[in-house]
Amino acid sequence: MARLKFIAWLLLGVLLLLAGVGAALMSVDPAMFRGEFEARASAALGRTVQLGGPIRLERSLTPRLVIGDIKIPNPEGHRDADFATAEEVAVQVALLPLLRGDLQVLEVRFSGVKIFLEAASDGAGTVLRRAE
Repeated sequence: MARLKFIAWLLLGVLLLLAGVGAALMSVDPAMFRGEFEARASAALGRTVQLGGPIRLERSLTPRLVIGDIKIPNPEGHRDADFATAEEVAVQVALLPLLRGDLQVLEVRFSGVKIFLEAASDGAGTVLRRAE
């Protein structure tokens, strides 16, 4: 009888813990990480990345982070102000591996992407550098 009571309390504790984690995830505003997202994207591309639109998190077993109005500006002296723009980028990940600390990207979806390429007088084009 004592063992059954212990298992019942243990299950209740696990359920309360899961409910608490779920409530915490529901209250997280992904927009508070805007600076971190911009810094990591800029480091990955070797250019400044500006996230001007809304950032939202679609919560599910395969959560999706959706970021709007993305701009990658050109350096000064280029004809076009921006190297690339996107109306929206959505990244979907697997939840269970993420909870274990393993990022598993399931889908990346771009919409409204525009890329402005130009060649310099010496024939060299606009280049994105990969950060080392």
